[in-house]
Amino acid sequence: VKQAADAKGVSLVAGKGNDGDNLFKKSVWVYDTAAFPSYQAEVYHQYHDGFAFGEDYPKSYNNLRDKFVNAGTLDSTGCPDIV
Repeated sequence: VKQAADAKGVSLVAGKGNDGDNLFKKSVWVYDTAAFPSYQAEVYHQYHDGFAFGEDYPKSYNNLRDKFVNAGTLDSTGCPDIV
């Protein structure tokens, strides 16, 4: 991962929790999952296009949400979803 990040000029930064936004800073927060376990976000937030102008992803990417919901590997969190 470090080699791929370095090749793109992206720095990997150890996350400490409550870290600031790094949008457009060419850095990625890296967290120890033992200290910061991950939780699935709402289904709506999985595999959608970006919110910035022109940040459109291919349909093959967008369709992964329904594929994983139907397979049972992406599940509802109990929050309202737009699926």
